[in-house]
Amino acid sequence: MKGLEGGRRRLSHQAVRLPELLRPGHALIPAPSCAIRTPTLKVDDLTLDPLTRRVTPGERVVDLSPREFALLEFLMRNVGRSVSRSRIAEAVWNYQFDPERTL
Repeated sequence: MKGLEGGRRRLSHQAVRLPELLRPGHALIPAPSCAIRTPTLKVDDLTLDPLTRRVTPGERVVDLSPREFALLEFLMRNVGRSVSRSRIAEAVWNYQFDPERTL
């Protein structure tokens, strides 16, 4: 286990004692990073925070259903791009369109 703590990825085929195997593998688990955060989305005066699921146009807070929130988040992430109905349905409703089928 000392080899792993030293940064080695492979160990030799030596006998390992049970207490060493039961110890937490802290050397293999990367330290958590405070920088990992989904950025707040902002379009004009509309702000959407994916972590807190909070939507604020200006200073007031708007309550949205989960589906409305998912749709707004998808559209805000794709602002300025043209997206098809089928792409929106796939992203928000998990619906797969069959291109061979007509309505």
